Amino acid sequence: MPIAQQLSKGLYEITMFTDDPAKYSTYNSEVNVKLMPSFSQGALHEAGAFDSDIVMLAYFDHDKNFELAQWALAEKVPRIIARFESKNVASTRYDELRDQGVEVYNTIDASISLLRSLIETPSTLKILDDTQAGIFEITVNNRKFTGMEVKSLPFVNEITISQIYRDKEFIAPHGDTQIHLGDHIIFSGDKTAVADIRQQLEKKN
Repeated sequence: MPIAQQLSKGLYEITMFTDDPAKYSTYNSEVNVKLMPSFSQGALHEAGAFDSDIVMLAYFDHDKNFELAQWALAEKVPRIIARFESKNVASTRYDELRDQGVEVYNTIDASISLLRSLIETPSTLKILDDTQAGIFEITVNNRKFTGMEVKSLPFVNEITISQIYRDKEFIAPHGDTQIHLGDHIIFSGDKTAVADIRQQLEKKN
């Protein structure tokens, strides 16, 4: 719920789904929540739960998240994020999800990664807490930018590009680094400018 409330305004249309009437009555006034009679694959399909760019699965029960992830994969959801707290060596489900392209996380690893970032780059917390600035990732789908150098991007003065994720590797960009189709650009900048930059870079043509 805090994540849904803190995502950058105007960049996401959020719908949450629950089959728990108590949680629904608690949270429906805060975000867009739909109460489901059950969490069957058919019911979620009918409710449009898989008609999304991103599906986030955050049950404490990793087996439930695994099942939901399989349904989302069958529905060809472009991006699936699943919580998976257990790394039982006797179970292959964690590795199965990763191999299927699901982004898997657990709270311990997330906390360790954040703490490491705070130690190595103290300004991380300031960026995360800042109401104006933020860290973002945008995928380049617009062929107009293919081959363009970073220094020539029309919005380069509004953002600071820290990394480019390309072909499963991170690249430290320079001014003459060329943009490729499918690049994931990770940058910091003013939240008010992100919507326009996202529209330019992610427009498919």
